[in-house]
Amino acid sequence: MAKEHEAAVKALKAANGKAFDRAFLEHEVAFHKAVIEAVTTTLLPALQNAEARALVTKVAPAFQAHQAAAQNLLDKQPKVAASR
Repeated sequence: MAKEHEAAVKALKAANGKAFDRAFLEHEVAFHKAVIEAVTTTLLPALQNAEARALVTKVAPAFQAHQAAAQNLLDKQPKVAASR
């Protein structure tokens, strides 16, 4: 995920206006999706501590809500023409 984050930061620094908004929201959706997948497929199955498992389970819906909110905003963004 570090390489993807570095690429996203580079893209965000190069963008402005509507292109920045779209790039930021695309990154947010992808980041939340990756975290949710990692938590669901890797972290939760490996957690043995009941308190840690309960905490992760409790905060998971907030991450899902953030992803949904970012996706909703992204869906409302106009398409931005690619730079030449």
